[in-house]
Amino acid sequence: MNKLLLWIPFWSCLLLWSLVGCKTANKEADKTKTYVIYMGGQSNMVGQGRKSYLGDSIKLSPNVKFLDYSLDASLKKSDYKFGPEYGMSQVLSKSFPNSKFIFIKFAIGGASLLDWAPEYSKEKAEVTGHPEFGDMYSRFIDKIKKDIPSESFPLAFLWMQGERDAVVPVAGKEYEENLDHLIRSFRRDLNAVKLPFVIGIIDPKPERYVLREHVIQAQKDIAKDMPNVFVIETSDLPKMKDQVHYDSKGQMDLGRRFGQQIEKILKKKEHKIISF
Repeated sequence: MNKLLLWIPFWSCLLLWSLVGCKTANKEADKTKTYVIYMGGQSNMVGQGRKSYLGDSIKLSPNVKFLDYSLDASLKKSDYKFGPEYGMSQVLSKSFPNSKFIFIKFAIGGASLLDWAPEYSKEKAEVTGHPEFGDMYSRFIDKIKKDIPSESFPLAFLWMQGERDAVVPVAGKEYEENLDHLIRSFRRDLNAVKLPFVIGIIDPKPERYVLREHVIQAQKDIAKDMPNVFVIETSDLPKMKDQVHYDSKGQMDLGRRFGQQIEKILKKKEHKIISF
C-alpha cells in the first residue's frame, strides 16, 4: 500500500504534464489553421451600413481577410457601405486572436432564391424581376474555388436573405424547399457535408411583404429539421426608414450575432436559436 501511495505524485505530475502539453499543442494548432466563412444572400448581407459610422476606430482585424464580391440591385459595387463583416470580425478576433479567418461574401440586393438556384433557370428567375443577376450559385462556387486556399478549413455559411421571396408569391411559397436544396447543394459542392449554416431571420415590416410570416416560418423549420442549421433573431435590430434594411448600428449588431453563433460552433456548443 505504501508503494502505491509513492506512485500517486508521479502519476499526478504525468497527468498534469499531459494536459498542459495538449493545451499548448491545441494553441499552436490554432495559430496555423485558417477558417473560411462564406456569406451569401441579398441586400442585408450586402449591407446598408454607412462606413462613415465606423470612423477610424472600427476596422477589420488583422487576422481577417475579407473578399467581397457583393453588388447592389443595379449590379454596382458600393465603396461607402458595409455589412455584418465588421461586427463579426470584432467577436471572432476577441475570442480567437490567434486564428486566421477568411470571409468571402457574394450577395446582390434584391436577389431571390430563384436567382440563387443551383439548377438555375433564367425563365424562373424572370418571375422575381431580376433575370440580369444570372446564375448566382455557380458564380459563387467558382469564386470560392478560385480564391480560397485548399488547405483552409470551411467553418460556416452565413445566410441573410428572403425579403425578395416574401413579395413574390411563387418564390415565397417554395421558400423552404428551395432553401433546403440550396443548403444541401452548397455542402455537396464545397465538400463539407456537415458545414454549419447560419440563417438570419428576415423581418421586413411593410405590407407588401405578404409572405413574410411564411418565409420566417420556413427558415425556422429548416433550422429545426436539418442538422447543423441555426437561426439568429433580428426583429429587435434597428432599421432604416424603409423598415426593411438594417441601419449602421443594426448591421454591426447583426454581424456580432453571426459572430456569437460562430463562436459557439467553434467551441462545439449546439444552440439552435440565439435569443436576445
